Amino acid sequence: MSTAAPHRPLPLEANVVSPSKVVVRLAVLLAVVVAVAAAVGLFASGGPGPHEVVTVRGQSVEVYGTGLYRQDSWLIGVGNRGSDAVTLFLEVPALLAALVAYRRRSLRGTVILVGVLGWLLYYYASMSLYTAYNRLFGLYVVAFGLALFAASLALRSIDPVRFAAAFPTRPSRRLLVGYLGCLTAVLSLAWLPALIADAATVGLPARLDVYSTEVTWALDLAVVVPAVAATGWLLYRNAVLGPLTATAMLALNVALGVALAAQGVAQIVVGVPVKAGELFGAMASFAVMTMVAASLLLPLLRSLPAAPKAPKAGIAPAPAERR
Repeated sequence: MSTAAPHRPLPLEANVVSPSKVVVRLAVLLAVVVAVAAAVGLFASGGPGPHEVVTVRGQSVEVYGTGLYRQDSWLIGVGNRGSDAVTLFLEVPALLAALVAYRRRSLRGTVILVGVLGWLLYYYASMSLYTAYNRLFGLYVVAFGLALFAASLALRSIDPVRFAAAFPTRPSRRLLVGYLGCLTAVLSLAWLPALIADAATVGLPARLDVYSTEVTWALDLAVVVPAVAATGWLLYRNAVLGPLTATAMLALNVALGVALAAQGVAQIVVGVPVKAGELFGAMASFAVMTMVAASLLLPLLRSLPAAPKAPKAGIAPAPAERR
C-alpha cells in the first residue's frame, strides 16, 4: 500500500477556467488582423471628400468620400473611423491584457476577454456585411471568423457549474434580470417602430443611404435581442447557465457601448447631421445602458475569485489545457 500523502483538492476558483491553446492562438491572430484593419481604416486618406451621389433608387445621398470608407455614407464612414480608433487604442490592448490573464486562469480576465471578443465579433460581422466593399474586405471576413470561434471557445473555457457556485449575491439576480429586460426593450424600441412603419408604408429607412438593406437591424433584432432576453430568462429561472451568460452579456454591453460612444462622438465632431431625436434618443439611451452595465459589471468582477496562485508542493497540478 502506498504511503504517499493524498493530494489536497484545489480551491474552487482554481478550476473555474480551463485555458485553451486554441483560444490563445485565435485571439493573438485576431489581434494582429484587427490592428492592421483598424489602423488602415483610421489613417487612410485621399478621396474627393464628402459629395452627393445618386443611388440605384434615384435618391440623392451624401457619401463620406475620404480614405478607406470613401464609398460609405457620411454617417457610416465617420462612425467606422471612430470605432477603428477605439478598436486600435483600447479594444486590442484590452484583448491582449485579458488574454494574458486568461492564460493564468483568471476568471475576471476571462470575462473581459469574452466581452472584447464579443464586440469584435459584432463589429466585424457588421463590417463584412454592411460596409461598402473596399480592399480590406478579406481582413474583415477573417476577423469575423476568428472572433466567432474565439468567443465561443473562450466562453466554453469557463465551467458554468463552478461559476454559478462562485457567483456573488451582489448585484442581486433580480437587479440583473431587470437590467436585461430593460436592455431587451431598449434595443427593440430602437429599431422595431421604424421597421414596422416602413413595412406599413412600403417606404425605405431614413438612413438607408447607399446601402441595400439594414444589417444593424437584422443583427440586433435577430441575434442580440433574443440572446439578451434568453439570458434574462435563464437567470430568472436560476438555470446553471444564467450567471455565466449574464456576466458575459454585461461585458459585451460595456465593450460595445464604448465603441458606439466613439462612433457618436466622431459623428458629432465632424458635423454629421444628426437629428435631435436620434441624438438624445438612441445615442443617449445606449450610453445610459452602457453606464448601468458598467456599474453592475465592476462590483461583480471585484467579487469574483481572484486568479489562483501557482500550486505549491503537495498540491495537485492544474487541469490540463483543452486543445
